[in-house]
Order: sequence, then C-alpha cells, then structure tokens
Amino acid sequence: MSDEEYVVSQSARYKEMSQIMNFAHPLLSGANSLLDIGAGTGMLVKRAIELGYFSWGIEPSKQFCEVAEHLGLPVKQGVFPADSNVEKFDVITLIDVIEHVNSPLNFLAQVKGNLNPHGFVVISTPDCNSVVAKLLQWKWWHYRIAHIGYFNQYHLDQAMAKCGFKLIGKSRPSWYFSLDYLLERILKFSTNRHFKIPILQAIQIRINLRDSILCVYQAE
Repeated sequence: MSDEEYVVSQSARYKEMSQIMNFAHPLLSGANSLLDIGAGTGMLVKRAIELGYFSWGIEPSKQFCEVAEHLGLPVKQGVFPADSNVEKFDVITLIDVIEHVNSPLNFLAQVKGNLNPHGFVVISTPDCNSVVAKLLQWKWWHYRIAHIGYFNQYHLDQAMAKCGFKLIGKSRPSWYFSLDYLLERILKFSTNRHFKIPILQAIQIRINLRDSILCVYQAE
C-alpha cells in the first residue's frame, strides 16, 4: 500500500480534488460536515476544509496517512466501515473507490448509515460505457486487477436508487498529469518500453477524456 508516484503528485491531486469539490459544493445545500473514504493523502479533505466543512478522511495506506499527517490534514488510517467512528456526516465522498468494492450495494448501504438525514454522496468512477472505453476495449487503462466492479451512468444510478439516493448533479471530471507521466504512459502503451524524463514532472497537463463519471446524490 505504498506508491511514491502518487505521493509526489500532490499538486496535481489537489487540483483534481478542488475541481470535484468546486463542482459539488453548490449542490450540497446546508451541509457542514464531510467524510472522504479512500482519502489518499488528504487533498479532497484539504479543499473541503478550505470551503468551510468540518472534514476528515479514512485511508488504508499507512504511507498516505503519514503524508497527510505531515501536511496537517486529518486522515485516519483504516478501512470503512470497520475503522470509522459512529459519527454521522452531511456529505460522504467516494472518489475512485466503488470500483474497488466487492459488494457495492452493501457498501452503499453502509455509507448511507453514516449519513445524516437527506445527506449527500459525491462519487466518481470510471465509465465503462464511455467512447474511450469502447474504442480501446481491453486496453482501456481502467481495466486493471485492482478494479473489480465497473459502472456506466445507468448502472450507477440504479445502484444508488436501490440504496435510497436520487441524482441531483453530474459531470465529467478532469484529471491532471505531469508531462513526464503522460509521455511514459504513451511510450509504454505504444512500445511497451519505460522512459522517464524527471525534468518534465513540474509541467502539468489537464486532461478530460470523458471516461469517468462524477455524480452528486442525495438520500431520500
């Protein structure tokens, strides 16, 4: 559960999480508290705090939690729901989490149990019905061992509805990558060779291939 490449990309991660929270914030009417499940190094928690939410995160990686602690961000090591406390929140965020869960409906029911009445869920996940996914087929980068469940917009809406949520907003999130990372991935994809240019790490590129879903749901 360590990933140096993830750790060194904090500025890009912060831009991504800021974009997500800036989209969701106007839809979260009356919300004051937020729990980020799978919080990584706490970049979404950081932006939520800046927007005025009482926020903390839960994250299984010890390395990521240590980075968050160094940054002064409240991220607890653990796995939801076993290691979460009994406190309830107005908002729970699931950013690239549900595709890792082996029983999504049970997981979403547990999430709802940690929400205050009429609370909100902000969720992003790869869209297996996207144009990019269809074009690349089995080479689509989101088809990986760690992802054990896949959704399109219809299936995500159906799963959320079964757990008592209604859709109130949706978007397509953008992601930020260093130019070094992008070049390495392009070369690996096209030639199966690794090639890194560390000096390009400081150059960040915003990309939106519209192959992820970003949704805000409210408990009914």
